[in-house]
Amino acid sequence: MTDSFEYFSKYENLHFYRDENGILEVRMHTNEGLLIFTGKTHREFPDVFYDISRDRDNRVVILTGMGNAWMAEIDFASLGDVTNPITRKNRGKESDYKTLSASSILSINFIRI
Repeated sequence: MTDSFEYFSKYENLHFYRDENGILEVRMHTNEGLLIFTGKTHREFPDVFYDISRDRDNRVVILTGMGNAWMAEIDFASLGDVTNPITRKNRGKESDYKTLSASSILSINFIRI
């Protein structure tokens, strides 16, 4: 394990915890409660997964929400036109993602209506 977990405190709506076996749990939240998915959350996802992929101490990644639901709501107005791809400088190359050796598990909690 490395002692440098800079990305653990980089994202406002994500809580990271990694155990001694390299199992990384990423909890999506808003103010420690259910996530309100916003344009900011949406835009940060590529960077989050890039940071996770670059950390070779991660063996398994579990992405989950808080409590008994995946998210509380989606702020559609803040998303803008999601059909228009965003390009950014300093993003990793596709080849960086292909070399990720960690397994991924997605834990999904659905919104109850």
